[in-house]
Amino acid sequence: MRHVIRLMAAIVAMSSCCLCGNALATSEAEGEIAWIGFAGPLTSAFEPSVRFARSLSQAVQLAIDAANQQKTRINGREVTFRLLPQDDRSDLRTAPLVADYLVKRGVVGVIGHGNTGTTMAAAAVYHRANVALLSPSSSGRAYTQQGYSNVFRTIGHSDRGGEYLGQHVVRTLGMKRIVVIDNGAPAGRAFAERFAQAARAQGAEILSHDSVSDKTSDFNGILNSARSHQPDAIFWGGLNDQAIVLAQSMQRLQLAMPLISGANGMVGPVFIEKAGPVANTIIALEAGQPMERLKGWKNFQRSYEKEFGAYIDPYAPFAFDAAQALIAAVRQANSLDPAKVVAALHEVRFNGLTGPIAFNAEGDLQAPSFSIYTLRGQQWQFQQTIGDR
Repeated sequence: MRHVIRLMAAIVAMSSCCLCGNALATSEAEGEIAWIGFAGPLTSAFEPSVRFARSLSQAVQLAIDAANQQKTRINGREVTFRLLPQDDRSDLRTAPLVADYLVKRGVVGVIGHGNTGTTMAAAAVYHRANVALLSPSSSGRAYTQQGYSNVFRTIGHSDRGGEYLGQHVVRTLGMKRIVVIDNGAPAGRAFAERFAQAARAQGAEILSHDSVSDKTSDFNGILNSARSHQPDAIFWGGLNDQAIVLAQSMQRLQLAMPLISGANGMVGPVFIEKAGPVANTIIALEAGQPMERLKGWKNFQRSYEKEFGAYIDPYAPFAFDAAQALIAAVRQANSLDPAKVVAALHEVRFNGLTGPIAFNAEGDLQAPSFSIYTLRGQQWQFQQTIGDR
């Protein structure tokens, strides 16, 4: 009970600050304000999570700024888009409270939350209000399997990613004997199962498949057991922070085989900084194409760095496209009614920063892509892009 009270107090404190600023902005503006919500771990004990969320919110702000420069009229009245960011602390109990606040503030839609767990925890709140929820970073298949017509994502889901990664590891890399470990969470387990299924279909042998707690830092027992199987590789289905610990544990125990993972955000400086020098080859799957290969990347990078500085999270382009999709739906619906915006999102089609943006009936991208990278000598090296784009 005390925990719930503290959470409510935190939300009230956040809301009070936002209400003061927002009331001033609304009174100064001519025409109408269309609020776009953002929810993510803007504060966290895990600093990379904060850096991730801030970068995504800044990418959303860039999309809003670009839209406001073009001017938008809804039913003949000029509309200005504004961002309403909220901190869910990457906490399953805080996320629905944040969602409730954003709905009550009358947002036209929300970009968020940071991961599949918090996004799913908040999704029912948005569904009851029929407010659009677009996630740029929640890859767990279950998110769009809840039967909600108002949920979308701008990255490929884990079933497709696991399938592509399983095929690549066996067909291209020739790995036939694989140990699979997942973090026990629904998204991690589903991703690992899809990987194992695809690898088996290509002729690989899954030597073992074990689950651990999503909080554990002790992989010694499971890795010592894996050693006896003499695998070609070890697969991890879980989040990046545990992937770091797993890589360190493999090196400490002198397990020289590659580590394979599809942990969101693994490819980038955080893994290298936190894991330190690792002798093992790391094979990683990430959503989308490498940033530098995106057609509009240079313009996006220039604008982003001018406004916010040098660090751009790999998922920032997906947040930018989520905001672009939401704004396009508002314009297409010619309405600020969230229900009409949801309906329009199912019809939106455009070429975004990350590629073609169009959603199927479940809210998943119609043609997602993924890229394979390897880490050697403290450098991530792009290998290839796979998928439907």
